[in-house]
Amino acid sequence: MAVDNIVYLIPALPVLAFVLTLAFGKKLPSGGGYIPILAIAISCIISVLAFLQINETGVPIEVSAHWFSVLNVGILIDPLASVMLMMVTFVSLLIHIYAIGYMAHDPAKPRYFAETALFTAAMLGVVLSDNILQFFIAWELVGLCSYLLIGFWFRKPSAAAAGKKAFLTTRVGDVLFLAGIVILFFNMREHVLPHITGHETVYLLQFSTIFENIHLIPSGQLTHQTTHFTQIICTSRMNYTTCTQEQTCFKECMIDKVEHGKTYCRSTYYRSHSQCQHHISKLADRGKSKYTLDIVHY
Repeated sequence: MAVDNIVYLIPALPVLAFVLTLAFGKKLPSGGGYIPILAIAISCIISVLAFLQINETGVPIEVSAHWFSVLNVGILIDPLASVMLMMVTFVSLLIHIYAIGYMAHDPAKPRYFAETALFTAAMLGVVLSDNILQFFIAWELVGLCSYLLIGFWFRKPSAAAAGKKAFLTTRVGDVLFLAGIVILFFNMREHVLPHITGHETVYLLQFSTIFENIHLIPSGQLTHQTTHFTQIICTSRMNYTTCTQEQTCFKECMIDKVEHGKTYCRSTYYRSHSQCQHHISKLADRGKSKYTLDIVHY
């Protein structure tokens, strides 16, 4: 049997392990930890077989299915992806085996093994994706699982705060990532699709389609639209709150100048509320009222 026909099992088995462990883990030995171990071990074996086939033939493994319109769901395993598959599945397998002993006395171990199984599936989804939208979805799952695992002991305030901080920080990049995908899609539809409509199937966000036709998008088009989309606007507002925590940083951003439609700001950080209040009073005396005051906890 060709490996091409079973590569979909590489991410599918950890997903199945996630469902089974979450549903039945409390009734099974070791919190159901042996379910993801078995699933990831099989995924690792299939990854090795895929690597051997690609190493022998030199031909990447490509599996694609129509989703809707000009979008698809697919798997692409090239030489680099085959190496990454082996690394991800092997390291994840070792982590799960170690966790059987490490989490032995934790009553929440079924949830832990379910989350790590989903985390493994998400990482494999990132490696296997053959289009940028599928890559983004898998990447979001990685972020979700990171949040769940960082805040696993959520009853500890420090763990809950760390999970929230990690989740919110990565969302900033993810929003811009999604914006870039949207901008790319509309440019592909406008500039690329008219040149390749003769083909039977065209998937605009498939990596092969993007790499082969990106030259059809006018030079500077993506850069100009991205810059316009992410332009920073400083608003005129004032808001300050009494500080009750020792490790609090007060950030004051004063509008410096407006030039060619762009707003430039100066930022100053203070370690005490009194210093910040004193500086605000000095600014008010000079008639400079267009600034923002934010409280940043860390």
